[in-house]
Amino acid sequence: TEDAEFLSFLNRHQVEQEVCPNLDEYSDKVYKISYFKMDGGMADVRKAFSVGGVNAFLVNDRMIDVTDKDTDQGKAVRRLKKLLGVRKNEILSFGDSENDLALFAEAGKSFAVGNAPKKVQEKASCVIPSNNDKGVIVTLKELFDVN
Repeated sequence: TEDAEFLSFLNRHQVEQEVCPNLDEYSDKVYKISYFKMDGGMADVRKAFSVGGVNAFLVNDRMIDVTDKDTDQGKAVRRLKKLLGVRKNEILSFGDSENDLALFAEAGKSFAVGNAPKKVQEKASCVIPSNNDKGVIVTLKELFDVN
């Protein structure tokens, strides 16, 4: 895309980007597609994805993430817990959007950043400062008593 505002947004959020004019050109499995619309209204776009074999997670009013219906962060953490012999109460999770809810369910303690949607904040054990205020770093330093 040549949309300067969109590219600026991606760069501010350190998002690796690749222009993909045709998904049929990819022979590898696609794990996630992020759909971004500068003028917002993603809740309505998300409804269009509610049919079929996909999960559509509202990231914010401008963006949704679309994944295979059998893919989510919670399943990945369950697998890691089993492989590593880790218990739920040994896991901390941090999130800022709906796609983090399954992750929260698998962690002993979950933290939503202050800029996360209300639905995400309500499901978290704690709400911490926003991404802009370095909430994850601040919280990790407090939890592990690092100055």
